[in-house]
This record gives sequence, structure tokens and C-alpha cells, in this order.
Amino acid sequence: MEDSVPKRNQSEDSSPRPLKQIKMTGAVSWGEWMGSWKVGDAVDHEAERIDRQKAAFGGDTVARLKDLNVLIVGCGGVGVETAKNLILSNLGGVQIWDPSPCRAADRGTNFYVTDSDVASGVGRADASLSELRSLNPFCRVDVHASDDGITDEYVLGKDVLSTGRPFAAIVVTSLALMSKADLLRINETARANGIAFILAANHGVTASIFSDFGPQHEIADATGEPTQTLAVANVEIIDSKPALLDIHGLKEGEKVVIVTVAQAEHGLDDGDVVTFDDMRDSMSSFNGKAVKVKRVAISSPTDAKVDSNGVVFKEALKLPTSEVVTNFQRQYDFYKSKFDEEQASADEASQKKKFPLRTITMFNRLALILDDEFLSSAGVSVDVFSSYQAGGLLNQIRPPIVKEYRSLAETLETTAVPQMLRGEEWEAGKGIDIHLSIAAVLDFYDAEGKWPGIHDKADAGKLVEL
Repeated sequence: MEDSVPKRNQSEDSSPRPLKQIKMTGAVSWGEWMGSWKVGDAVDHEAERIDRQKAAFGGDTVARLKDLNVLIVGCGGVGVETAKNLILSNLGGVQIWDPSPCRAADRGTNFYVTDSDVASGVGRADASLSELRSLNPFCRVDVHASDDGITDEYVLGKDVLSTGRPFAAIVVTSLALMSKADLLRINETARANGIAFILAANHGVTASIFSDFGPQHEIADATGEPTQTLAVANVEIIDSKPALLDIHGLKEGEKVVIVTVAQAEHGLDDGDVVTFDDMRDSMSSFNGKAVKVKRVAISSPTDAKVDSNGVVFKEALKLPTSEVVTNFQRQYDFYKSKFDEEQASADEASQKKKFPLRTITMFNRLALILDDEFLSSAGVSVDVFSSYQAGGLLNQIRPPIVKEYRSLAETLETTAVPQMLRGEEWEAGKGIDIHLSIAAVLDFYDAEGKWPGIHDKADAGKLVEL
């Protein structure tokens, strides 16, 4: 295969220079393909092209993108837009499949289809190929030309577009190109072989998205946000958790270790994981050990109207936790006695009211969830935290998350309330109408061997029955 790489014109003549041909033979690794072998006049134009992309995504993500080959089924509006965006993202390869002949209506959705394409009846994929290829000479783009359609053998190919790599994802953008049986077969083949399967179909006034990343999909970083590093200001052991101290999952009277950080807000949630660093003396054995944390909150009477963003509250949080609890306990006792007096003279209906409380999160505190495994790995008991004097860091880490995705067949049959873009419509269950319509259309094709006709009452009646 030969790639044409333009040579930068450094002369005053504005006429274009001849393209420099760089020949690549055999299977190449990502580093070779990206130009790590190029020296001298063979400037790495690909690296220059994606320089801003690397700054936005990071070098590791850019490298992973180059390892991906994607099959796009359908070259309507969604399909050609998906192909365009993936090619510009500099993937390894994009293969498209859509043998349907171009129609006049395609001129309104596929921006690469021309009047001559419509007149000649060329396939939508073939009509789009030359323009898609022109977007990025470093992404391999081609049409899947086969009378057999999308077979399992093709999906599981190990050398897609001569990249030496298989498909990483399949994106189906039209329900009208294959039967329900073929659609479910491709999905099952993909999920059984670690290939992501995405169905993104737009038909008229409705659109639907389905994703299946397999029965065991590991997410290395669920948020993409930078992790936190927190400076430890104090560590306390509370032998018996007071009632006003609210830590999810911990009961009143249980022993708890509270860490106060120097930052005003730690930015962590319940269940986040941190590792200890720079702990000293008897606590040095905790360095490098990972532990889950939970937020710490305090209950306050609603009538006290504590301003959690005010200076007074934030200054109060600089005190040891035991003193913070003592101060809030005095506040609680005062307002509770006042409430009880009012209740004593109130009518029977008012006496059923509960004492109004609000929960205020103390964002500079975290509770450590210390299990026996953690303590045994450190070789100490929980009481060693009482020896804390100064120093130490908490480094947030994000353990991989494993998610289980359902197949398309199971999703079509068992989804009770499909998710909608707008939350209120989702809660109202409005997505079920679109979901049932898609399932019925697929069943209609299997039963009739065709798709429902436009303005066809007989077909509409059969679809409603399904």
C-alpha cells in the first residue's frame, strides 16, 4: 500500500510540490504507522495533523484510536456523519456497507450523494467513498462489497483493511438494510467476541440508540476527570459514632476513623478509593494502601438556618470533629426543647409533626472504611490512627468498573421503561411507544418479507397487531 504525503513548500513559488510517496509493506505496528520511523525529509505529517487532537485527548487515547477498525452499516444521514467523524478522529480504518441505490431523498441526508449518483442508481456506500477518503489520507476507508452481506466470517476477520487488526466496533445506522434475524445474529457474534455493537437509527420523527459492549465490559476511567490529591490535616478516632454524625452505612455507636483534609472541599463521593502517601512513623505502613471513603455529614435543626457556605460554618469546621459535634449537639438540644414546648401546647394534628432536621455535608472530612483485610495488610490495628501527628496525603484512584450489557434480543423483549433524552418523559414511560414500534417493525419484516409501506392501511393494521 502506498500513502501520499504532501511535502511542505518552503520556496516562494506558490505552486504545489509533487507528493512524496512513502511505501509501507506488510503488517505495521501503530508506532510505525504513525511515523516513528520517519527521518530527514520524511516529515511526520500525520503527527502534525493530529497535534491539537493529541493535546485534547492525550497521547494514549490517540494511540488507542489508531488501533480501532469500525464497520458502519448504512450510509444515510446518521451513517455518513458517523463515518466522517470517525475518519477525522484518525482511526485505523473505517469500512462502510450500504448497497441500497441512491434516491432523491438521500440528497437531503447524505451530503456526499449527488444528482448523478441518484440518476445512475449507484449504491449509497459507493457514492460516499471518494469524499470520505479525502477527509484523512491516514485513515483507511473502503466499501464492503459482498453479495453475502454482513457474515460472521467477515465480522470476525483478523486483518481488516490490511491493518493487521480486527473490528473493534460495529455501528448499525439503519434498520432497513437487514432482517431482524441478521441484526440479532450480528449482535450476538459481536458481543461474544469482544466487539462493541451500537445501533443508532433515525427514522423520520423518531430516533433510537442501543449499545452493547459485551457481558463483561471494563471501564478504566468512568469520568475522565483528573484525580484529587488531598493534604491530611488531622486524623481522629471516634469510638462511638454520635447520632448527629451522618455517615452512610454506619450505625450509631460504631467506631469510625475521620480524616480532615486541608482543602475546603475534597470533591469525593461515597465509595471512592484513595491511597495513603507520605504517612509517617507508626502510620508509614499505610503508604500505598488503598481504602474506600465516605462523606461525613452533620444533622442540624432546620430552624437554625445554618449557612453551609458562610464563613462562620467553615471556620467551625477547622475544629476537631468531636468539638464540631459538641457544638451542633448544643444547637440541636436548644431547638429540640423549643420544638417540644410548642408541641405540648399544639393541637392533636400538629403534635404528629416530626422535628425538622437538615443534613449538612462537611466537605473537608472523610470517613475511612477499614475492613479486616486492609488492617491485616498494613499489619496494624485501627488504634494506630490515634498516633497521628502531622503530614500525609490522600491520592484518589479510580479502580476499573465492570459493566454487564444486555444483548439486543434481550433488550427488545425485557425493557419495561426505555430511557428517554428528557428525564420527565423517561419517568412518564413515553419511550415504550417507540420501543414497541421498532420491535413491531422488525417482526413485520420477518413475517411479510418487506417493510411497512407508506400510507398503506393494510400494513399499518398488521403493524398495530404486532
